[in-house]
Amino acid sequence: LIRNPEYWVYGNTQGKRTNSQNRCESYFNQFEMQERQKFEVETQSNVQGKKGKREWKRPEKDWKTGGSYTNINELIVVTLIVALEEDIKLPKIASQEDMKVALNRLGSVRASSILAVELFWTPQDPDDVYTQEELITEYPEMQLI
Repeated sequence: LIRNPEYWVYGNTQGKRTNSQNRCESYFNQFEMQERQKFEVETQSNVQGKKGKREWKRPEKDWKTGGSYTNINELIVVTLIVALEEDIKLPKIASQEDMKVALNRLGSVRASSILAVELFWTPQDPDDVYTQEELITEYPEMQLI
């Protein structure tokens, strides 16, 4: 992500702080489930080194808008959920510089402080598309950068 800022269009950071490892796991699971619920289908997975793949078939028309899949501004959304033992402050994303700062701070965290990481991207299938309208609808907290 950090090496390709020319592809950054929208961004957002959010977090929760707690001193309880149980609450940390609970918050992590809540963030994870919120993201998974946004997907129509999860076509690829890798859980503890076990890779899974489900087929996705492109519908003739986009069921959300009744339109076709031609002439669409194609985007992907990358979501990184990280549970840490240490406290870091991520900036509110309002520019590409903010995004760079956030990614650098995450990248500089000591490995021993990382409790869990979950990475999502949507759409996963190379034949699927994600429009700006879908992004704004499903991710209203995202800011144009």
